Amino acid sequence: MQNSFAFLKKLYKKPKSDIQKTLAGMGVEWIKVVDPYNVKESLKTIREAYKSNYKGLKVIISDAECALESGRKIRKIKSEALSQNNRWVETKLGVDEDVCTGDHSCISYNGCPSLTVRNNPNPLKDDKIAWIDYSCIGCGLCSEISHVAKLCPSFYQVDRIINPTSYESFMFRVRNFVIDRLVN
Repeated sequence: MQNSFAFLKKLYKKPKSDIQKTLAGMGVEWIKVVDPYNVKESLKTIREAYKSNYKGLKVIISDAECALESGRKIRKIKSEALSQNNRWVETKLGVDEDVCTGDHSCISYNGCPSLTVRNNPNPLKDDKIAWIDYSCIGCGLCSEISHVAKLCPSFYQVDRIINPTSYESFMFRVRNFVIDRLVN
């Protein structure tokens, strides 16, 4: 089983009430439904709403479960998978502290509670740097926002494999051997 955000989306159960029908019943005619984790689609819809000549209330519904709530569900599934010694891939995102300039534009565009600031480990730089803490569930939204807005190249993704296959273990040892030989 793999922990990817696509997997989290499969867990999402739509609410019983239909917001779109409720708004239409109240007379709202301009209604768009977007996936908030698809930044390009969301920005396109916001621009469409802004530029539209429609005179009246415009509603954009972001239809997805909170990533933190999905993370709570994933923890249970992960513990069950690991108790059965199943392979598990954890996707985590991070910020390269050597590349981060400390302008924090990534934080101003993002509401993720996992994206925060910390002191710069480089004593020659005064600015605090962006940092993704351990509550990150790997949805990738912070990274997608930073690249769509052309903000920062400092984001990176790491896939941590728990209970790897024998082939993956072998390749890990080969890579480490090659890297060790190149370094020494």
